[in-house]
Amino acid sequence: MKEMSREDPTTAIALETEAAYGFQWYVFCRKKECVMTSLRDQCEKLKEKNKTLSASLDKAKEGSVLKRLEDAKLRQDYEAALKTLDSIPPEVIRFYENRTQEPVMRHDK
Repeated sequence: MKEMSREDPTTAIALETEAAYGFQWYVFCRKKECVMTSLRDQCEKLKEKNKTLSASLDKAKEGSVLKRLEDAKLRQDYEAALKTLDSIPPEVIRFYENRTQEPVMRHDK
């Protein structure tokens, strides 16, 4: 096999081409590394944002559940009040409807 010398034009071209490809490969790897670092940073930021939003959602759900429980309690109290009113005999209701109210005495005069 013939030994290559730097003076040989084809050898010089081959070495320059190899150096150019090596440099291009180096630049490509650096760009890829930068992109990967950027993506890793974005991923971490998104994970933090996801944690914050999840916590916020949990709080909102908890508040919503508490509100629904309060509403259910109020509805239950309302239904109990209606049952109590329905249990009053009609003659008692008529008695109180027909009852005359005494005039209110004012103490300011």
